[in-house]
Amino acid sequence: MTGDSTRTVATRSARIAAATLTSRATGFIRTVSLGAALGAGLVGNSYATALMLPGIVYEILLGGIGTAILLPLLHKAQTKGDKYAGDFTARIISVSTLSFVAVVIVLMATLPLVIPLLGGSAVSAEANRLAIQLSVFTVPTIAAYGVAATLTACLHSHKVFGVPAIAPMANNLTLIAAAAILLLTPAGTSTTTTISVLGTATLMGAALQVLLLYLTLRRTTGYRWSWQPSLRGYGLRALARTLGWVIAYTAIAQAGTVVTLGLLRASSTTGPMIYNNAWIILMMAYGVAALPIITSSAPDLTAQAAESPRKARDGYRRAARLILIVTVPASLVGAVLAIPITQFVFSWGRYTDADATATGQVLAIGLLALAPYAISQLQLWAFLSLRDARTPTMVMASGSLLRILLCVGVFAFLQPAWTGMGLIAAWGIGNLLTALVGDLAFRHRCRLR
Repeated sequence: MTGDSTRTVATRSARIAAATLTSRATGFIRTVSLGAALGAGLVGNSYATALMLPGIVYEILLGGIGTAILLPLLHKAQTKGDKYAGDFTARIISVSTLSFVAVVIVLMATLPLVIPLLGGSAVSAEANRLAIQLSVFTVPTIAAYGVAATLTACLHSHKVFGVPAIAPMANNLTLIAAAAILLLTPAGTSTTTTISVLGTATLMGAALQVLLLYLTLRRTTGYRWSWQPSLRGYGLRALARTLGWVIAYTAIAQAGTVVTLGLLRASSTTGPMIYNNAWIILMMAYGVAALPIITSSAPDLTAQAAESPRKARDGYRRAARLILIVTVPASLVGAVLAIPITQFVFSWGRYTDADATATGQVLAIGLLALAPYAISQLQLWAFLSLRDARTPTMVMASGSLLRILLCVGVFAFLQPAWTGMGLIAAWGIGNLLTALVGDLAFRHRCRLR
């Protein structure tokens, strides 16, 4: 990556960061509003569980890293002409839609079996009942976010970054409106009304996000919806191998999340709502400080890897250096200010001062692990640019195993008041190991080619 291309990435990253900051700001308001409307009690924790469960499944099904998988394939398709690229785009969108809808149907049918497994006998029957009722609305969003990830990959392949960065605003604003409605309702409002308002807003917001991305793709590239649910003759075998390894990668990564969620539901102090609120703010910091750099570097990494592994290695180094320059000071400042910030923004409505302080404690420790987490995410994109999904899967296995062992130790040996902080620390240590091993593995991989 030359000096000019480095400046291009930096400029592009700054623009994406500005768009992302706008979107994440509404996400922050959404989180605070929902916390105030629901509190960190039975309903709040049940809604957090209902959100986290489809989030886990969505990540396992490649939604979160779909762009990293599809970018090399879309780049290759575009080199074969507009007609081939258009057909490939239509097929990718059709197949992803069909696949995610099928998963939603299966998960909806098994909700009564899946929800009680999270937390075991320590979770009350009422909490499980509420989580299942809310999951009826949240689980279908798996399909919406899966299709959104595919549309985002298509837009990124054309170097369109702004709209994908602000698209979540549609979802955030819808949920802010729902939280406002709930805050204005009397304290004795029935749980059924709360579920209906939250559920409807969750579905509407996800649908609006997909619609915005589709209209942008149509305006930018001239794409028209065409149902072609088959990839026969379009490199299905190579795609299947990559998908198989990346499914394994994300399943291994999410195993730690499943364990964490179960332990949080069984905890007598730090429930899913507190941890989830801290996680959302942590991901907002990641989305503003690191994700724009990864997103803007991805198309260049793909093109560089197509030329030579050495160029891909140089591009990875430049992007990693830029991530560290931005995230390390930001995370240190954020960790110092985490508790005052959460006390200021969360201590209202049904979210108590104690809940806000606990949220800040979890957030402070999580921010200290922001840099290794960002580097580990960059490494996945870098490996996939070399069409190598096997190596990052092996690397992730080591970090995830360490995280799970530490989580179990936290729950067994620490006082309940320290559970949330211990669990997020386990996540951070796992990411640190993943980043260190991944860096060595990627450099070695580039030398072999």
